[in-house]
Amino acid sequence: ESCRGQMSPAEFLDRLEAVDDWYVQEMENAGAEGMTIAFTGELKDGKAKVGLKRVPLQSPVAGLNGTENLVVFTTDRYLKTPLVVKGPGAGGEVTAGGVFADILRIAGYLV
Repeated sequence: ESCRGQMSPAEFLDRLEAVDDWYVQEMENAGAEGMTIAFTGELKDGKAKVGLKRVPLQSPVAGLNGTENLVVFTTDRYLKTPLVVKGPGAGGEVTAGGVFADILRIAGYLV
């Protein structure tokens, strides 16, 4: 929350350091409860929600390494045992290239 809004790059970086301190504290608190912090996304009833979330250390999300991705499908058919799909992510270089291509495509519409 402290990094939202208009500010100079220097002010953003200063505020980001405070977020780092908060994150370290959150990780310690979660660990004491047998949990960890993971960046997750959820689609439920047509609404998307993305953000940091506490998850049990035994959850599939907690076991991800590096750029791995995980999708869990919980449906009427897979209610008791959700369908889990796990695999490698694109990584930073491929993702950055995709974002740059998107920016160029959007710029083309604006010109």
